[in-house]
Amino acid sequence: MNLTQPALSQQIRELEAEIEATLFDRDRRSVTLTPAGERLLPAAREAVRVIDEAVADIDRLGTASDMLVRFGYLEYLNLPFLLPALAELRATKPQITTEVKHLNPSQVERALLDDEIDLGIGLLPVQNEDMAVRRILEGEWMLALHEDHPLAEMERIPIAEVGNEPLVLFARNVNEKLYDRLVDRFRADGVEPNIAYSVTQVSAGPGYAAQKLGAFFHASYVLSELPPSVIRRPVEGFPKLVLGLVWRGDRRTTAVRALLDCMKRVAGS
Repeated sequence: MNLTQPALSQQIRELEAEIEATLFDRDRRSVTLTPAGERLLPAAREAVRVIDEAVADIDRLGTASDMLVRFGYLEYLNLPFLLPALAELRATKPQITTEVKHLNPSQVERALLDDEIDLGIGLLPVQNEDMAVRRILEGEWMLALHEDHPLAEMERIPIAEVGNEPLVLFARNVNEKLYDRLVDRFRADGVEPNIAYSVTQVSAGPGYAAQKLGAFFHASYVLSELPPSVIRRPVEGFPKLVLGLVWRGDRRTTAVRALLDCMKRVAGS
């Protein structure tokens, strides 16, 4: 009941005083209903049912804007819980409409400020104090390699070793800020990255590694399956990647709350 025992006992005493009847017989071993308690119980259950139905009716009514959630995320991220969360939202709240807009994480904050979306997935931390966030996952940078590649023998690959390899990397227009941040990180260690191929679909990257055309540099959370001949290893020297759900703190509508709850349940499982 999300109550401590003293608080519950106090509420029972207040209810008994209000109706001027004892509702429970208590001793150290058991609690039972008195005749007055037995008489009140069906009416209490009915009262709770009526309130629950009224709240559900209000939730179904809503305003048009309350029942619409505009959701922005980058399809390239390939996050496994997104579609199940949207499916759960449709199953549990069919009155809510979802509009999806494909944005890279660096665009989410601006789209929220410009009222183009209601909820998005972005890299944390965000800069604007008006934004509310809910952390959903953490990842690290990985290198997908052919199993015969010499670097495949390492448990973790130093950043200096990566500079000697032809790399397959997401195209800059997928996420300009993150792309530039990666290149700057390489150069800070005196490494000039050899970006041989750029991809706009994450599923294309492992194919290059399978054909020994290059090593696919990617975030750990964007790949769920690899070709049989490809393995992947974490790369040292790069900060963790933290993704979160982001929304304006003053725009948490009924629809936004519902999608947040679905995301939390599905991502948590």
